[in-house]
Amino acid sequence: MTSHTDADLDGIPDSAESPGGTFAGLPLYAWGARTGQRDIFVHVDYMVKAGDPGVMTRCEALDQVVAAFDARGINLQFDVGDLCDPAGGTDPANHDLDDTSHEVPYRDGIALGDTGGSHANLYAYKNRYMDLARKQILHYLVFGNSQNARGAGGSSGFAEFVGNDLIVTLGGWGLQTTPPSELNRLINYQAGTLMHELGHNLGLEHGGDEGRNYKPNYLSVMNYLYQLDGVATIGNNEGDRYLCERRWFLSATPCDQSLLVDGPLAAPATFSLDFSDGTGGSVGEPSLDEKQGLARAGSGWVDYDDDSVVDNHLLDEDINFDGSIVDTHTDFDDWGNLNLFFVRSLSGHAEGFGPAARVIDPVGDERQPVYPETPFRDRFRPTP
Repeated sequence: MTSHTDADLDGIPDSAESPGGTFAGLPLYAWGARTGQRDIFVHVDYMVKAGDPGVMTRCEALDQVVAAFDARGINLQFDVGDLCDPAGGTDPANHDLDDTSHEVPYRDGIALGDTGGSHANLYAYKNRYMDLARKQILHYLVFGNSQNARGAGGSSGFAEFVGNDLIVTLGGWGLQTTPPSELNRLINYQAGTLMHELGHNLGLEHGGDEGRNYKPNYLSVMNYLYQLDGVATIGNNEGDRYLCERRWFLSATPCDQSLLVDGPLAAPATFSLDFSDGTGGSVGEPSLDEKQGLARAGSGWVDYDDDSVVDNHLLDEDINFDGSIVDTHTDFDDWGNLNLFFVRSLSGHAEGFGPAARVIDPVGDERQPVYPETPFRDRFRPTP
């Protein structure tokens, strides 16, 4: 008997999370869904580009993101087919729910929508390569090359906001698998970008509940300050990411990522990948006190004006690089505000309402508005 209750508020009926439970024929219980546990499922397709390992999905990156959600009691399950599980049969622990290849045709560029033929259209890929039954339960992700039509390195990802479609595009970034530190960078960049874009699907903005970006005290992978470099480690040189970014903005001085605590060159097990828990205080740009650090318990001094002096006076400092010194930057509880429900417009289409005669198909055509990725500088960060 099908239940319409969803006590754990994850968008999946309790009946499908009970022993033997299914939804539209999908064996969700066998895949790990449970009552009393918030479950998220993501179908992952990937492209392959010879000589560019940044394009194809790294299983270690999937493991990292799963671990970050698991630490908060959320069951995140990716399905990348037999990529991480070449042995026959399914294996949910190795991100294999259907024992098939999830490789899709390579294109230089990919976009969320039709660009007139210059890019692959994620929605067309979804309609062709993702089973219809999955569309009301699983997010759809493609690891592609670039968002630029000719394939040059560009923005690392793009996603719907409170939706279920996303792309990761790290082709052309110069990512490599050797030496070990560069393999770490590859895995950590994929993990940070994937978790950032999935966060947009789950209703998070670049400032948590606002679009304001680069807030040093907002310790979240949603923040460009921490997406690729990892979240700052409180009590251990927690201003290192901020200072690297500040020098980049003001003098275009490249950041030495090897100096970052638990940064992208570190082993994936120690890379600091997280959403914010909202326990931080506010930091105001006018009359800024460096001694408050990142306004978290245990935080030490942060050298906000980069003068190597523990200032006894209060600063007026633009700490999120937007040209203003009047902002008060707040933290946000990302984990407590995740929205696991897919939201559809009345027309089922992100571009707005269709003709009056349009037949609405909330399963076959469920596009949502995408979140604007508009940094003060391009997020494209080629490796040294």
